[in-house]
Amino acid sequence: MEQQLSFFGQDDSSRRKYNLFLALLPDGQITRVISDFRESLERQHGPLGRLVPAEHYHITLVDLGEYYDEIPKSEIRRVSAGCEMAVRIPGFPISLDQVRTWGSTLVLLGLKSPPLMEFRSSLLECLMRQGLRCKGNSTFTPHLTLSRGSTKIPQGPIEPITWDASEVVLIGSSEGTHTHLGRWSLSRGA
Repeated sequence: MEQQLSFFGQDDSSRRKYNLFLALLPDGQITRVISDFRESLERQHGPLGRLVPAEHYHITLVDLGEYYDEIPKSEIRRVSAGCEMAVRIPGFPISLDQVRTWGSTLVLLGLKSPPLMEFRSSLLECLMRQGLRCKGNSTFTPHLTLSRGSTKIPQGPIEPITWDASEVVLIGSSEGTHTHLGRWSLSRGA
């Protein structure tokens, strides 16, 4: 079997890879609503592939890249400084109002509401001021992944699933686990 070598010639296949990202999470009640909706889709359309665990439901705001072996504390400090600057706005509503299959990934799509888009733009600006590289910033479609490896199901509108975004969470994802590395509350009534 061929070994995968990194740019510097080191074998990355034996190293633990972390994906680092900032996200909005639904609360417990909304997580149950989403899970119930996904179960209804399974009853209608059959197995939906590899289900995302309910505790991993999120909307990614910013992809901060991949790290091997560990996430440097200096990166977490820079993310923290950027988030501290950006969260000085009031919370805002999130609404998921469509179901769609992207390739083989089943997602709920959200509205590109002005408060969400303005917050994300401000967050990106604050993170870049800290010298962070943020991936995939030219396009952003708010979505929450339900499953991977799914068969296509009819896309279309659904009864909106809505909650108030109240915090931003820094997540390190590796080998099927999500570790919450930081949380920043959005200002109340600012």
